[in-house]
Amino acid sequence: MGKIKASAMLKSIAKKSLNPIYLRRAVRLHRNRKQLVRCKNDPQLKLYAQLFPSGFLHYGYFDNTAICPRDMSLNAITDAQLKYAEVLLEKVLDRRSEVLDVGCGMGGLVGMMLKRGWKPVALSPDAHQIDAIKELYPQTPTIQAKFEDIDVEEHRGRYGTVINAESLNYLHLEDALPLINQVLKPEGRWVICDFFRMDEAGDTSGHWEHFEQSVKEAGFYFSYKRDITPHILPTIAYAHMLGEEVGLPVIDFSLEKLRGKQPGLHYLLEESLDALLQKMKENLQIVNPVDFQKRKKYMLLVVERGTGETETAGIALDRKGHTPLSPDEEDKLNKMM
Repeated sequence: MGKIKASAMLKSIAKKSLNPIYLRRAVRLHRNRKQLVRCKNDPQLKLYAQLFPSGFLHYGYFDNTAICPRDMSLNAITDAQLKYAEVLLEKVLDRRSEVLDVGCGMGGLVGMMLKRGWKPVALSPDAHQIDAIKELYPQTPTIQAKFEDIDVEEHRGRYGTVINAESLNYLHLEDALPLINQVLKPEGRWVICDFFRMDEAGDTSGHWEHFEQSVKEAGFYFSYKRDITPHILPTIAYAHMLGEEVGLPVIDFSLEKLRGKQPGLHYLLEESLDALLQKMKENLQIVNPVDFQKRKKYMLLVVERGTGETETAGIALDRKGHTPLSPDEEDKLNKMM
């Protein structure tokens, strides 16, 4: 790739900054950025799909919860993602009825269900994902839409199981819960695997207590609960290690090269570049395994209609609802940092 020509870049920036047509378009794009990201082709999900061609976009489930991230590989992540899917699909009991995979990703679960002779239906608002599934699994019905926007009458009582694998937090609960009730068959199950916040922040989105209360108020109960946070943490630790030990050093190196080769351009963009670097560091904190374990928990859940007893999978929780780590596990987790 040729060298960056500072004069040409500056000319382009000036042209778009001074032209009112370009300015209006920039403002419009900024205001609509959330819709652009989530409604059609999500570039972040597309990147994940390229990094993990197995078709899974979720975390991995590790039996060895104390594995060091430096001993892991992309193959280990892929194997753990497969294990995650197997653990999740064990909770599907009605294997003759259709199974709605809400937020289907690149079709990893769809492929596994087809191999087992099940009847998956793939739903996603992302055009890239739906197109990929149509190409890989043309026999599978697909729905390109948000779950809350599907036609109730078309799907009423159609599914023996609805699955949300790391897609629950994209749902608007007030709309989604009544819809879950309508699309499930009478003995249907809602299988969920996702993380929940445990902090005391005012925002209720993705908060465990709010979700738990909303489920009960909607006439459902948890027939199964299992905190699998320790099994998910290795994936988070691996991502954090890559960011800290590879991503940030590469970015620092690139910025220093820019400063040396194109000092004028670096001077003009310095504040924007610093803000971008700070944002990346904040995003990296999201996958800090110690912080994640303190503020969140990752749950495997089965939700059914009515009232009943909850089967808890033998993992004691502390008074804040977290899965307590043993001293050895706490020590190993700290060493990951």
